[in-house]
Order: sequence, then C-alpha cells, then structure tokens
Amino acid sequence: MRRRNRIQNRKKLVGICLLFILVFTFCTLCFGGVGASAGEKPRTAYYTTVTVQPGDSLWSLAEQYAPAYSDLQDYVDQLRSINRIRRGDLIRAGEQLVIVYYQ
Repeated sequence: MRRRNRIQNRKKLVGICLLFILVFTFCTLCFGGVGASAGEKPRTAYYTTVTVQPGDSLWSLAEQYAPAYSDLQDYVDQLRSINRIRRGDLIRAGEQLVIVYYQ
C-alpha cells in the first residue's frame, strides 16, 4: 500500500514538473526578449489605436512608432498580424489600426 502511494506521489510530482517546464518554455518563447536585445533593459509593449490618415502606409506607421526597431520588416509583419492584414492588402484613410510600441 505504501509503495503504491509513493509511486502515485512520484507520478504527480513528475507531472507537475513537466507542466512547469512546459509553461516556462512557452512563456520564454513568447515573451522573452520582446523588444530587447542583449545588454539592453527589457522594454514593455504598449498598444494604441491609430486612425489611418491619407498617405499613411504600414511602413510610414512603422517608421513613426518604432524608429529604433532593429528590423522594420519584422515590425510591419507584426502590425499585419495584430490587425489581420494579409500581404498585398491596402490600408485606407479612416481605418482604425492597433499599433504596438515599446518603451
């Protein structure tokens, strides 16, 4: 009887450890290093809504809201993903877009 309880307790402990490792790995992959590179203080992501003005493009918005972003293409892809814009789709004046910026 004791042996069975020990085995069950070990199984529970192993399950909890595996769950912790899975959650930790997921969080590290999704949130680790967002907007920060080696040696920099991690930055926080903030979101705002912007009304598209005539002449705006995803690239011009990227230059305005993420001027220090290391890869503007990556940032533009992030804006597309957040706003569910497919490649080749145009944005139009008057549209509301969610913009991410880092501080």
